[in-house]
Amino acid sequence: MSSILRLWYSPRIILGSTFLLIATLAAASMGQAGGAKGPARHFEYVHQEIQADALTQSLNDLDGQGWEVFQIVPSWQIKNENAETILSPRAYVVFGRRPIAAK
Repeated sequence: MSSILRLWYSPRIILGSTFLLIATLAAASMGQAGGAKGPARHFEYVHQEIQADALTQSLNDLDGQGWEVFQIVPSWQIKNENAETILSPRAYVVFGRRPIAAK
């Protein structure tokens, strides 16, 4: 019996048991140990053109509507003033997605 207790108190056994216990508790807390998954979310992918001078306010409005913006692409305008060519943003095309309401 004492040899079994000495084996149990071995540092390798204690360390291995501790790691196994931590991994089991972490998997259970994350819901990976056979837990039910929530319903699948479906998204609608949309885009909108926004004038350059109203970009910040428009992005705040889109955020309030539940958009998840993933790309902003500028539309450029070429100006030639006083023999100097200037490239300036005219508008931005915002690409994003928003959740589709459950039916």
